[in-house]
Amino acid sequence: MDLLADIWQQTWALVLQSAAYLLVGFVIAGLIHAFLPLDRVMRWLGSRRFGAVLRAAAIGAPLPLCSCSVVPVAAALRKRGAGKGATTAFLISTPETGVDSIAVTYALMDPVMTVARPLAAVSTALAAGVAQNLWGDSKGELAAESSSEHSPHDDGSPAAPSCCGGTVVEIKNSCGCASEAGGNGGTGAAEPPVGSQRTFVGRLRDALRFGMIEMFEDLGIYMLAGFLAAGVIAVALANFELRVALGSAWAPLIMLVAGIPMYVCAAAATPMIAVLISEGLSPGAGLVFLLAGPATNAASVVLLHRILGRRGVLVYLVSIAACSLLAGYATNGVYALGAFVPRALTRADICCTAPSWVDLVSAIGLTALIALGLWRKYGAKLFANGAQRAAQRSAST
Repeated sequence: MDLLADIWQQTWALVLQSAAYLLVGFVIAGLIHAFLPLDRVMRWLGSRRFGAVLRAAAIGAPLPLCSCSVVPVAAALRKRGAGKGATTAFLISTPETGVDSIAVTYALMDPVMTVARPLAAVSTALAAGVAQNLWGDSKGELAAESSSEHSPHDDGSPAAPSCCGGTVVEIKNSCGCASEAGGNGGTGAAEPPVGSQRTFVGRLRDALRFGMIEMFEDLGIYMLAGFLAAGVIAVALANFELRVALGSAWAPLIMLVAGIPMYVCAAAATPMIAVLISEGLSPGAGLVFLLAGPATNAASVVLLHRILGRRGVLVYLVSIAACSLLAGYATNGVYALGAFVPRALTRADICCTAPSWVDLVSAIGLTALIALGLWRKYGAKLFANGAQRAAQRSAST
């Protein structure tokens, strides 16, 4: 019981420390979603030039999409004319950073990491996008792409699959996922695209619904898991001598190997990394995980083969691995040269700091939104299925 109480104490302290910043980040994410015209974004990315790659990295950086939900959006962008380099830059900068993850980084870590994280994400996206344009295409693919540049893209060719199930048809107003026809998770319902003629109040309503409800449906389970994992790690590191390995020169490589195959949400992974840094992990190694984890996972890599091709996926993965390690060691160098002491939430902060009323209200609100998101995505469906089975049993008797 003492162990469970200690884990709960650590987890709740992380929620108190980060909830207000996360809520602000989700509101801003909703505003970006409601007011960013995706049809214009598609026109901006339809080129193989460096400018398109730069625009894709800059546009993707603040967007609140995880590594799963960004795939169908990127597939739709690619189908509507975005170049491979721009698509790659969007695929990397979008899940690696966002207004929500930047906000929680500021809450739990120091200004150096708060700046280094989005800077490294955009730099990785730029490098990978340029590499994709240079080496991501075979001769046959280049010829096919150049011949299709002046032709419409809705030619009936099969759409790329979505990690939510089904195929990509249109951009959907739900965590950036595409609406799907014939898939398990798709509604098939047409929704007005972002940028259509709607009132300002209507867009604000859409922004709040997206940021406060739909994002929590998609990310709630991962945020819950991230906070609980951070609490468990905090307790484990207090009881076991793991600090030597965390602070070793091999730590960035270890975090890279751990992060690439895992499904990691950028905002949800931040509390876990904050705890590891407070217990001795080098900031650069933590940054490696926060860059490689959100941008890659085993499921999305399979889907990326349809968007980028075999060589394109190889360029994508090598670019992320190389740039993440480079950014990690560079960040450690910045801390060493500037004599900066990594700051992250510590056990002393947990034990000795009383939460303000803002922290407490925000933590309760965040917990309620996570619970609502879990209910809307899982609980309501299970309840409906149970009621349907009960009705079928009563009808059969």
